[in-house]
Amino acid sequence: MSFFLQKTKWFLVSIALSIIVIVVFFKPPGNRLSAIQIKQFQSDTQLKGIARLVLAYESKHGGNVPANLSELVPDDRTDFLIIFCAPNEAKSQKPVGWSTNKTLLDNWSDYALPSHPNSDIIAFEKNGLWPDGTIAVCFTNLSVERMSTSNFEALLNKDGNR
Repeated sequence: MSFFLQKTKWFLVSIALSIIVIVVFFKPPGNRLSAIQIKQFQSDTQLKGIARLVLAYESKHGGNVPANLSELVPDDRTDFLIIFCAPNEAKSQKPVGWSTNKTLLDNWSDYALPSHPNSDIIAFEKNGLWPDGTIAVCFTNLSVERMSTSNFEALLNKDGNR
């Protein structure tokens, strides 16, 4: 690498680091997210990714929805399995090999698919992941909403009775 490119690379890295420092230290404290909120946001993003996999599956399989999460993962892409684990503290509770063996996915994922394929819900977090008792739900329009367990159960019952 030429001296100029090396110098340019370090210049860009120093600018990026400066921006991060400015944002972190000068952002008003009232607007900062807690560690749990950051992890929930990451989980919401993963949930949206799973929903996109479901929609791609439906498109490829003539509108049929997958019965299990494991159907979304090609046999040669076990690197996908990590997105089925929410970024909370529960990873230690997973069995050995869960991140490389897709047969364990359906039992050990932190996410699930609705049992009623005609609902507006594509995928959701399993209950009990977060200390605030919320569950993230991804809808067919790819919006993610975090709600209380009771609101989620009411939504499931409403969708199941359509």
